Amino acid sequence: MFTFSVIALLFTLLVVPISTSQLPTPLLVTYWGQGSRLTQKPLRSYCDLGYNVVVLGFVDKFGNETLHVEMDTADCSTKNTSGCNAIASDITYCQNRNVKVLMSMGGATVHDCARHGCPGEYRFDSADEANNTAEQMYHMFFAGKKNNSYWRPFGDVQLDGVDLDIEETSVETPEGYQAYQWHYDEFIAKLRELQGQKDLIVSAAPECHHGCLSNCNPLEQAVNLTKFDYLFVQFYNDPGCSLLKPDFDSSLNYWLNLRGPSSMTKIVLGVPGDIDETDPTYFVPPENVVSIYSEKHKHNNRVDGIGIWQASSNTTDPNFFRIIREGLGLHADIKALSDQPSPTT
Repeated sequence: MFTFSVIALLFTLLVVPISTSQLPTPLLVTYWGQGSRLTQKPLRSYCDLGYNVVVLGFVDKFGNETLHVEMDTADCSTKNTSGCNAIASDITYCQNRNVKVLMSMGGATVHDCARHGCPGEYRFDSADEANNTAEQMYHMFFAGKKNNSYWRPFGDVQLDGVDLDIEETSVETPEGYQAYQWHYDEFIAKLRELQGQKDLIVSAAPECHHGCLSNCNPLEQAVNLTKFDYLFVQFYNDPGCSLLKPDFDSSLNYWLNLRGPSSMTKIVLGVPGDIDETDPTYFVPPENVVSIYSEKHKHNNRVDGIGIWQASSNTTDPNFFRIIREGLGLHADIKALSDQPSPTT
């Protein structure tokens, strides 16, 4: 009986793939690709710092048969491909160090110019648009193949997952917001279908506010209709639900108590990495961030990490990141830190 049990266990381990959609704990996440040329270092520079997820940003235009890639300062975009090969090499470097690399879709939109400029235009007006965009993303960044119809900015390199940072909420219909279907759940379902047995991490970065029967915030609707592995909730830039603001606890509880397919999704506390990344009233010192995380994780281990906007803030305030990393019990590659290249110019 003992021998049979051991053999059965070994067989199970051999035939059941270990999903990379569940990552090490705790998570330390950052976004890369939108930093200043004076402060943003090459991607690989951040993969020895202790991060276990780096999210590239952004695919900032999609829908209506359009897909536009724009990593503002990284010289890899639909219009400028000069830096794409270097980024592809860096992605491989990161993946070889067990750092997962995701591609984020969305970002700030033309309706959010006051805070972020006017980069993005995106939304799905139909299930067909969502499915077509999933096919484009699959062939450009994941297990699809390069052909005459699809550009692969990173060549044969395959990314580990997709992140939705959807901040477009301007769509109005005669019936109001409640009736609008955003179709992000259909996009995720189609991308998973195309990816097949290959692992695909699916995350979202909702703003912390919620309401409107799950439709005013497009990601609210999506997480109630399909499964996400992680939510990198933006607990900043909001007077009510940012860290240390009056509604923070109720907002966190909302995202922790989702029903349906995302009911067990893990939550990462999103914070700005230095005071220049946000309104100063939303910046929280790193010691406080670690303390809040530790308290919330103790009460619910689905609070599972900290996300920093954005990677280049490590250059302007390295102590912020060091304190966060050490507070999470993570470690950097000291030799790699000493060999880090200068920021891009």
